[in-house]
Amino acid sequence: MSYVVPNCKLSDIECGAEYYDNVYLTKWVGPDRYKPLYQAVLREVARISSEEDVILELGCGPGNLGSMLNAHWAYRGIDFSVEAVNLARLQFPTLTVNVADAYMSLSTEDPYTTIVAVEFMEHVDDRKIVELIRPESKVVMSLPEYGASSHLRIYRGPEYIKDRFNHLLDITSIKPVYILKEKFRIWITTGTRRFPPA
Repeated sequence: MSYVVPNCKLSDIECGAEYYDNVYLTKWVGPDRYKPLYQAVLREVARISSEEDVILELGCGPGNLGSMLNAHWAYRGIDFSVEAVNLARLQFPTLTVNVADAYMSLSTEDPYTTIVAVEFMEHVDDRKIVELIRPESKVVMSLPEYGASSHLRIYRGPEYIKDRFNHLLDITSIKPVYILKEKFRIWITTGTRRFPPA
């Protein structure tokens, strides 16, 4: 079963920072709709991480998930939306978040052991992002099985996800989580960046 937003056309190109700045200024709905997702991601990060791990969140948005991660691990978040980072700093003044492009930052960021990418991979060249992650880093990402106007693809279940990433990730877990009254399914995918790629 695929969960596609009615009358939704997937995007052909990545949306720029200006698009997301506008979303956070005019349409952002707050963290409640993603609470089940955030809880599932926290469980996965706790399952694979130790207290010494350093989390880098890609597309950290307004910092809601980051504030939860920061309570347990060393944390940094990056987002290319100035407005998202401004919201994160306003809501969570002690959170370390920066305006940065994930494509440019993954190889230059300070050390990290775990990448968290929630509500992010469907908007970018997902395989290119995974290629840029340092080998042997742990990865927890959400992969939605529904479309939206800013999504580049729909992740149509565990086999699709394995086919898409197995050469780059040693996938250890793919678990469903549902948001918005069980209407939309998201696959929480956990693994380790392969070295070298398979």
